[in-house]
Amino acid sequence: MSNFRDLTDGDDSYRATEEDDWVIGEDGNDTIRGLGGNDTLWGSDGNDLLYGGAGNDRLLGWFGYDRLYGEAGNDYLDGVVMVGGTGDDTYEFDVGVDTVDERPDGGTDTLIVGESYSLYGLNIENLVLRYYGDFEATGNLFANYLTGNSGRNRLDGAAGADSLAGGQGDDTYVVDESGDVVLEDANAGVDTVIAGVSYSLDGRHIEILTLSGSANLDAAGNDLANTLTGNSGNNLLDGGLGSDTMAGGLGDDIYLVDHAGDVVKEARGEGADTILSSVSFGLRGVHAEVLTLTGTQDIDVTGNSLANRLNGNAGHNRLDGGTGYDTLAGGAGNDTYVVNTAGDQVIEVADGGADLVESAISLILAAEVESLTLTGSGNLHGTGNGGNNLITGGAGANRLDGMAGNDTLIGGTGNDTYYIDSLSDRVVELHYEGTDLIYTSVSYSLFGRAVESLIMTGDGDLVVTGNSLANTITGNGGDNQLNGGGGNDTLIGGLGDDTYYVDSLSDRVEELHYEGTDLIYTSVSYSLFGRAIESVIMTGDGDLVVIGNSLANRITGNSGDNHLNGGGGNDTLIGGTGDDSYTVDAAGDIVTEAASEGTDLVLAYTTYTLGAEIENLTMIGSIYWGQSGTGNALNNVLAGNSNHNILDGRAGDDTLVGGDGHDTYYVDSVGDKVVEAYLQGTDEIEASVSYSLHGTHIELLRLAGSEDLTATGNSMGNVLVGNSGNNVLNGKGGSDYLYGGLGSDVFLFESINAHEYIGDFTAAHADIINLNGWTGGVANTGAVTQSGADVLITAGGWNDIRVVDAVVDDVLAHIVW
Repeated sequence: MSNFRDLTDGDDSYRATEEDDWVIGEDGNDTIRGLGGNDTLWGSDGNDLLYGGAGNDRLLGWFGYDRLYGEAGNDYLDGVVMVGGTGDDTYEFDVGVDTVDERPDGGTDTLIVGESYSLYGLNIENLVLRYYGDFEATGNLFANYLTGNSGRNRLDGAAGADSLAGGQGDDTYVVDESGDVVLEDANAGVDTVIAGVSYSLDGRHIEILTLSGSANLDAAGNDLANTLTGNSGNNLLDGGLGSDTMAGGLGDDIYLVDHAGDVVKEARGEGADTILSSVSFGLRGVHAEVLTLTGTQDIDVTGNSLANRLNGNAGHNRLDGGTGYDTLAGGAGNDTYVVNTAGDQVIEVADGGADLVESAISLILAAEVESLTLTGSGNLHGTGNGGNNLITGGAGANRLDGMAGNDTLIGGTGNDTYYIDSLSDRVVELHYEGTDLIYTSVSYSLFGRAVESLIMTGDGDLVVTGNSLANTITGNGGDNQLNGGGGNDTLIGGLGDDTYYVDSLSDRVEELHYEGTDLIYTSVSYSLFGRAIESVIMTGDGDLVVIGNSLANRITGNSGDNHLNGGGGNDTLIGGTGDDSYTVDAAGDIVTEAASEGTDLVLAYTTYTLGAEIENLTMIGSIYWGQSGTGNALNNVLAGNSNHNILDGRAGDDTLVGGDGHDTYYVDSVGDKVVEAYLQGTDEIEASVSYSLHGTHIELLRLAGSEDLTATGNSMGNVLVGNSGNNVLNGKGGSDYLYGGLGSDVFLFESINAHEYIGDFTAAHADIINLNGWTGGVANTGAVTQSGADVLITAGGWNDIRVVDAVVDDVLAHIVW
């Protein structure tokens, strides 16, 4: 091993050589610089700082908050804070714990993670999934190389020409650029490609191909039994060899069928679709669509009671099939079709003009027809297609659905229902025209539309905003944002991780259990009781009160003076800049407060330790066992309750206020103050500094540590206990019990009150009994007598000092008169 160096357990600073070095930091907070060579720097325990220098280095932080700087060369880094350099670096990364800083043009770098992760926002090119879990890997703007593990992975290179390499599991690849490359071995699971571009499976061991987005894309299979699924655009699906299943979706799709086992799935209302087949094939169960007018004149045609087929010409035609089951096929002109029966069918070629259907029945627009007007007075349904439709309702309670495309839906006086699936879809609804409802699969705003209710569909992550009415907004299975706007609104979430905006005390949020991890933004006080919401963020600057529920809530305050109560569960409470108060009722509750964010208070039903930047702690409740309160580095005020409390302010000049129980206080600063009222239990102070009980109603004072400290009592009957140092114990008034401990202790009596006790006088320790405050320097050896195993120092009347387990000669030799 070249230049091996094992440092000490202290805080070391070491500079390696220009050769290949191996340095181990051991315990302590070490700084190690690698300089030249291919070095291995191992920080071991402690918070270490490692610099790789030149060369291809291995930087291993190990335990502690370690910061690693790779600098030049192709480095391997495993720490908490990792900063690469100009080389091709590799990072062992723990999500939620570690941070990586990789600059642009810093080489081709690799991140190795053991869970789902995204490279978005990082200057990292490659991502490797370790272990065997079902993880997701997402790239960034670079040409990424994403490598899966043996689990079921989802690999999404995002922007850039990416390479996606799966493993043995059933993997999913997201392809969004023509330059993306998918690498999959044969017999390595049943794998899926989700493509936002035209894509072919030829030469790839992939079974399933799904097109995403709304663009008009092509999908081609291979010699396996493929499943091809289109998007909302106009797709060309070609399964290739094998028995393939093809589902086009909402667009006007074309299927190439070349095998008797091929299956086409096309739902009703999903565009005007065409099947090109080279084998026998039936349309049964497949909703695919295929009098003729000639010339260019604008001609009107009316059918009869038969099943008519009316074909238009290049002019502007009006086609009315009558009462039969008719097929109406226009031409290049702006045609009008009159539909009277459910069996009527309209066929319009592409670029065949701007066409209109006038329907007395519920109708789904055929492909390439732009407009639909419902002429009947019943509760009719009008459904569009893949184009940009104009659909107009009648006097009934209509259901208007433009389907794909940028559609305009105009309701009437009835209670209408609208279906929205495009950000450019437009709803026209006037005031006093019924109580109306929108179903939407895209984000949408009710502003300017007199619509009362909205229900999200699908599983997309939608954002919906209400208007000034009392809206009812219902989410879907995605991660939704629900904002009722003005009015007293009802917001109902779904299965996803939903976000709600509350701005009125009368706003109502409904969320069931097991329906995602949900968040409320509120500008008013709010309670999560009865609502399966996990998180609340307060907005504005009002002094708000937010109460959680039985879940593990995360509640975040605003700039006002807030009260945060997580309710049941292990909650995280995050304050703001105001003077905030927190109610803690579980050991797992966490309170977070930043520096300079007001004077804050925790009200705790349980044993609790103050986090950083929180000043005060008050214990509440009435549990019967001991309840501890611990401070932090600030000047804390800790207040107990009626239980037997343990109060420890830690660093800082703290104020510890007991209650009715038998309390224990820990004092570690001369500035610490203990407040205990009269008749509030039998209380104890454990002090690591000299301390006096004067002015307190404390019975027991115990010195901690090994320093030479002084313990002073009060007018009560105290018990004073020393530590291993040389202590001075002064009971003051009352009948006191003094225990010096291991050191050379002084038992100081300014007066003798009733019966005083020295419990561990030891001549061998050079203990001193100082009676000078009582005798004024006048020796009175006759007052010192043997009383059984003890020595009794009599002061007259009922006043004496009993020295336990001692002999007269030893006591006389150690008395200061």
